[in-house]
Amino acid sequence: MEPLEQAHLALIRGDLEEARQLVEGVLEKEPDNLPAMKLFNKVRSQQARIRAEQIEDESRVQARTNWLNTFDPSTAQVYLMLIGASILVGVGFCLAINPFILGLRHGFSYQVVKPTFLGDGHYPVHFLLVGPLIMFGLGVFLLYSLFRYLWWD
Repeated sequence: MEPLEQAHLALIRGDLEEARQLVEGVLEKEPDNLPAMKLFNKVRSQQARIRAEQIEDESRVQARTNWLNTFDPSTAQVYLMLIGASILVGVGFCLAINPFILGLRHGFSYQVVKPTFLGDGHYPVHFLLVGPLIMFGLGVFLLYSLFRYLWWD
């Protein structure tokens, strides 16, 4: 049996490495062999497709891992993060209460005068919710990450 036929059979069996070696042997002897070139391109494209699928699977697995896994925190660090996240959520919630009530009473575009070192600043009420919501969001994100780190994985 000719090496090109053996390469076809190896490709059909799924043995891409053997098929590539056989086709390369044929191309070394006959560099202008068009069927061997086509078969070589087919083998290389299937190898590239398989490698791309492997990389995609690896990236899916890596995307599922929690960012805390990379740090591998100790028990004390986990407790400190839990306390810090709870404080962030609580303080963010408490700081958001007054601007939220003010917004409900007067509307969220109501102008509030706040003194600054350059003079008085006029701010809409909804600007006063930015800081508390960021604190609340960071705390919730950290709590969720800790939950995933401790119980999900």
